[in-house]
Amino acid sequence: MGRSGFPVGARTTLTVGGIAYIYPNKAGLTSDANTLEIYGKVAFDVPFSPKAAVQYDVDKIKGAYFEGSISHTVPASEKVSVVLGALAGLSAGQGGLLTSISQPGCRSPQGYSRSFRRFIL
Repeated sequence: MGRSGFPVGARTTLTVGGIAYIYPNKAGLTSDANTLEIYGKVAFDVPFSPKAAVQYDVDKIKGAYFEGSISHTVPASEKVSVVLGALAGLSAGQGGLLTSISQPGCRSPQGYSRSFRRFIL
C-alpha cells in the first residue's frame, strides 16, 4: 500500500494512493485473485468534517466504490471524546452499475447496490 496526502488550500486535504491485494492460495502465490486498487480522498476541516472518497479497482474487478461521510467529535470528559458520524457508500462494479451501463441494450443497472453503514461506538 502506498499513499500520499497533502493540503489543498487552508481547510482541505487530498489523499491519493494505491493498494495491492495479494491472496495466497493452495497453489501458493498465484495471480488468479490478486488485484490493484487506486483511490482518492478529500477531507474538509469545517463543521461536521465532510469527506468524500472514490476507490477504483484497475485489475480484476474494474469497478468503483464511492463513499461520503460526516462526523462530529463531542468531548465526554477531559480525556475522552465521542465521535458521532454517518457514512454512505455506492458500489459500482463487479457486475454492478459500471458494468451494466457499458453493456449495449441494458435497460436497468443489474447488480446495482447501495451500502449504508452506521457508525458504531
